[in-house]
Amino acid sequence: MVCIIMILLNIHPFILQALLFLNQYSGAISLIFALIGGVFVYIQWKKSLKVKRADFIYRLLEKIRFDEDLQHAMYIVDYVPNWYGKDFHGGDLEHSIDRLFCCLDYICYLKKTRNIFCTEFNAFRYDVHRVCVSNSAAAYLWNLYHFSQKNNTDCQFINLINYGIKEKILPKDFKSNKSRYEKYLNW
Repeated sequence: MVCIIMILLNIHPFILQALLFLNQYSGAISLIFALIGGVFVYIQWKKSLKVKRADFIYRLLEKIRFDEDLQHAMYIVDYVPNWYGKDFHGGDLEHSIDRLFCCLDYICYLKKTRNIFCTEFNAFRYDVHRVCVSNSAAAYLWNLYHFSQKNNTDCQFINLINYGIKEKILPKDFKSNKSRYEKYLNW
């Protein structure tokens, strides 16, 4: 039969063997090409993911570093020693500090859930640490934490607090000691 096909088609035996081989193993060959294509798609996807991550980190950094309200709040945390007190709540400064703490809490959340890597977190480490070492910031976070506990709700900056405790910047008994700082909220 092969001889009849060769005569009819006038095909060289080597070419015929190659065609029969391809016909017999076409599924396997297709699978190999599909796998090679899949590897290239995966490599391109990983590259685009890196670019998206870099852009996301840049936007967060840009917000913290160049938003005037957040810059002002960070300046207060860094250079004004006793900004938290009985007159703090309800003012413009509270709004600015809350915005800053919200951004930093979100960054701590991203780190905790491993959505940013340690190397990416390093870009924000200074700001997070400065907040956690500030006595006024710690007192404000402490008051908010205990106020939320009394009202059976989650503390809005719990990721920032947990990061500070885990890194031993905030005291180990931060959550349990109810007389560590002066109480300014009704709890």
